[in-house]
Amino acid sequence: MRVYGTGLINGGAVIYTDYGSTVWSQYVTYIKKTSTHVTYVVDIPYATSIAEFCWHANNAVTQTFEYETISKLGDRALVAGGGGGSSHNSNGLGGYGGGANGGTGSSSGATGAGGTQTAGYLLGFGAPAPAHGGGGGGGYYGGKAGAAYSPDHSGGGGGSGYIGGVTSGSTIAGNASMPSPDGATETGHSGNGVIIITAPAADTGAEYITNTILIPQSAEPPPEAYIYTPIAYDPTSEVKIPGGGTYKPGNFVNLDYGFQLYFPNIGDFYGNGAQGIARTSEIEGKGFTNAMSTTEWTKAKSVQFQFIVIYNNHTYLPNEWIDLDVSREYFDFYVPLAASEYASALVQFKSIAINGTDDQNDAPLNKTRYTNQAARHSALKRYNVDVVGNIGNMVIEDTGDFRFSNFFKQAVTPTQWLVKGVVKKVDPTKQNNIMGDTYDLHGRTASTSTQFLNTFGLLPHLQQLPVELPLSPEKNNIDALKRQPMRMGYNVLADIQTTGNYYDSLQILPYYYRLDLKTGTFTPVDVYMNISGSYKVINKFGAAVSGWDSSSVYPYVYALNWEDEKARRNYSAGEQEATDSAIALAASQFSLDTTGVGKTAGPSGSSYRYGTAQVMSLTGRNRTFIGNDETYGESKNPDMRLSAAMFNIQAQRWHFTYGLPSSAVAVKSGEPITQANINAYRTNTSVIVMAANIKSIGDVWALDYKMSGGNNPIQIAGTSYSTSSIPYPVISVFSINKSSADDLEVSGTH
Repeated sequence: MRVYGTGLINGGAVIYTDYGSTVWSQYVTYIKKTSTHVTYVVDIPYATSIAEFCWHANNAVTQTFEYETISKLGDRALVAGGGGGSSHNSNGLGGYGGGANGGTGSSSGATGAGGTQTAGYLLGFGAPAPAHGGGGGGGYYGGKAGAAYSPDHSGGGGGSGYIGGVTSGSTIAGNASMPSPDGATETGHSGNGVIIITAPAADTGAEYITNTILIPQSAEPPPEAYIYTPIAYDPTSEVKIPGGGTYKPGNFVNLDYGFQLYFPNIGDFYGNGAQGIARTSEIEGKGFTNAMSTTEWTKAKSVQFQFIVIYNNHTYLPNEWIDLDVSREYFDFYVPLAASEYASALVQFKSIAINGTDDQNDAPLNKTRYTNQAARHSALKRYNVDVVGNIGNMVIEDTGDFRFSNFFKQAVTPTQWLVKGVVKKVDPTKQNNIMGDTYDLHGRTASTSTQFLNTFGLLPHLQQLPVELPLSPEKNNIDALKRQPMRMGYNVLADIQTTGNYYDSLQILPYYYRLDLKTGTFTPVDVYMNISGSYKVINKFGAAVSGWDSSSVYPYVYALNWEDEKARRNYSAGEQEATDSAIALAASQFSLDTTGVGKTAGPSGSSYRYGTAQVMSLTGRNRTFIGNDETYGESKNPDMRLSAAMFNIQAQRWHFTYGLPSSAVAVKSGEPITQANINAYRTNTSVIVMAANIKSIGDVWALDYKMSGGNNPIQIAGTSYSTSSIPYPVISVFSINKSSADDLEVSGTH
C-alpha cells in the first residue's frame, strides 16, 4: 500500500477487520516513510471476510492511495533470495540467500532465521535491522533479523528463493557453487545483484502487472508493462558514433596516464512517430529521431570520478563534480601517480536540461511521470572502470663476473688493470651502461622524451639508453670477451619498478632452459648443486605451483646485502628522501607492521634472506620508493592539492639478486641426476638461459611483468636465436661448462 500527500510524517495507518470489530496496527509495517510518500506492507495473519486499510491523517494532507497485491508472490517467475546483513562489528555474519531456504545468521547468541517456502519475516520482505544486529535478506519469504544488543547481536537470516512460472528452473543457495555473470562459476554472489534476460524466440505480447488506482490518473500502463529486448555487443569492439567516426571503449585506465572521455549530446530517441497524443506518454512521438542532437536543450553536463583526476590543468579529488563544455564531445583527463588503484570505480555522467536543476534525477532516463504528471529534467548515468598501475623498467645494474665489470661500471682514474690489457678496475659506485627494458613503464620507447627509464627523475643513472635484455655475451663492450657468457658462481644485481598499491610483495619464479647452439632448441632443465659430494636439486623446472612441497628442493638462498650494495644499486639521495616520506605516510595510513617486512619497512642490514633459486618472495625489505610529482620532467600536481608523499608512495623499485652456484649442473627436466645426463648437457655447444615469471601483488591487483614487444633474441658467435617460444621474460645467459671456479686466478673484481 502506498500513500501520497504532504506532511505524512505525522500520520499513521491501521487495519480494521470484520467491519471494524478488531484493530490490527501490529500487522502494518512501513518500509519507507518521508513527508510526501509512505510505503506500507500489510500482512493479515488469518482468513477474514473484510479487511480495511485506514490512514489517520493527524495534520497530514492525504492526496492519493494506491495498492499492489503481493500476497500472490508465487505468481512471479523467479524470486532470488538475498543474504542477511551482518551485525555492526561483524561478529555475527548474515545467513546466505536461498535456494529453497535461506541460511541462518551466525553468532554465539540468538540468530536470525532464514526464510523458507512457507514462513519467514514477511512475504517478499526481509526484517529491518535492529540496533547492532543484522537485517533479514529479501526474497520469497524474507529472513528474520538478528539479535539487537551485545553479547547476542547477530546476523540476520537469508531470504528464500522461489521458482514460479518457468520450466527447467533451479534456485541455488548462496553457499553453493553457481554460474557467475562472466560465464565462470562462483560460490555465492557478492555486491550488486545481476539479472541476465534473453529475449524469447517469439513475441507473446506484454504481460501487465495488476495495478489498481483508487483516484483516477493517467490510463497509461506502468513502465513494468513494456517488454525490452536486450542487445548483446562486444564491450571491446569499436562503436559507431552518430554523425560519423568510431569510438573504442575501455574497461580500465592506468595510473600516471591520460585517457579520453566521450560524452556526446546525441542519442537515438525515435519512439513511434505518433501525432495528436491526447495525454502524457512515455513513448516519444513526432519530432523525436535517431542520431538526434540535444545540444540546444542541454543547459549543463558534468562528470564525477571515484578517483583523482586532472582536467584542464586542475586537480579534482574523488567524488568532485567536474563541469564540462556542453558544445564538446571529447574531453582529455589524466590520472596522476598519486591516485590509488581501484576495482570498479564509479564514474557518473550528469546532463541537465535548460528547464531543469541539478538535484533531481538519479536515472539515465526521465520518462517516469509522477502523480501530478511532472517529469524530472535531468539525467544521471553510472559507469564503472578499473584503475590499474604498471610494472616494468627492469634493469640489470651490475654483476659479480669481472667479464662484464667494464660494461656496467666506470673505470677508475688513473687506469688500473684487473686483467692486464683486457679488463680495467672499476668504481662500483659509478654506473657506466645499464641493461634492461627498452620501453618504459608506460609502454613508450625509452628516449630523451621519456628521460629513458628515469620516469620520475629520482634515478639519474637510468637517464641513458639501455642495452636490451637478456644479459648475453655479444652485449659486452670488450671485444675479446664477446663470446664468453657470464659464468655460474657470480650473482647479478637487478631491480624492477611498479606503480600503484604495491608495497610489500613481489614474486619471482626462475625457469632455466638449455639452448643447443647447433639446433637452436630450448629444453627445460632441472638445476642441481654439489653439497658435500652429493647433488641436490635447487631449481626443479615448474615445481613452484599452488600447494607445492617446498622441501622437495634444496634451499640455495638469495640475500640482500643492502649496506654493501646500495651504492652499487645507485640508491640516490632523492630516492632515500622519497622512501622516508612514503614510509612515514604508510605508517599513518596502515595498521602497525609487526613483521618488519611490510608496508612500513625498507631495505636495511647486510643479509636479508628473501628467497631461493626456486622462489623469490620480495617484501618491504627489498623495496624503495621512487614516486615524484613530476613525470618526464613535467609537473602532474598543477594546483598543489596533493602532497609529495602521495606521489612518493605510489611508485616502487624492487631490488633483488639472482645467480647459480659454481657447482651447479643441469639435466633435462624430469630425468635423473646421473653423470651421463650431466655430461650430455655440459658441452661448449650449449648455454643455460634463465627466464623469470615476475608478479607484483598489491592491495587491489596483481601485475604480471612482460617485455613490451616480446622476448629479445639471443646472439652468440654471430648467430641469432629466437626466444619467442619461452613464455616468460628471458633475462640472462650463463655458461653451462664453465664457472667461477675456473677463474680462481682472478680476484678483487670490484
